[in-house]
Amino acid sequence: MPKAKALQCALALEIHSVTCLGVVLKDKKIYLSICVFGQYKKAQYVPTTFPLVFNARRVFEKFPEAVDPGDVVAQLESCSKPSTQKGPYSSIQHPQQC
Repeated sequence: MPKAKALQCALALEIHSVTCLGVVLKDKKIYLSICVFGQYKKAQYVPTTFPLVFNARRVFEKFPEAVDPGDVVAQLESCSKPSTQKGPYSSIQHPQQC
């Protein structure tokens, strides 16, 4: 019996640093929260001094058990487009679901 080939859909995200001229943050530690493929991952806490140095690498995988490329295409097309946050940064909250 021939072996079935598996498909891999993965994203490796590397975040080195974040900077934003003219922005002052409260004197607390913060972290970066990332949602890709409906999976949440966060970077370590860092001091609020620009540039924010994360040096983080996160890997997100989707469809680890997929075999048929048509199924993957159908699932990707059915996903909703990512939304963007508009307004002051203080209003950004942890979303309930990606």
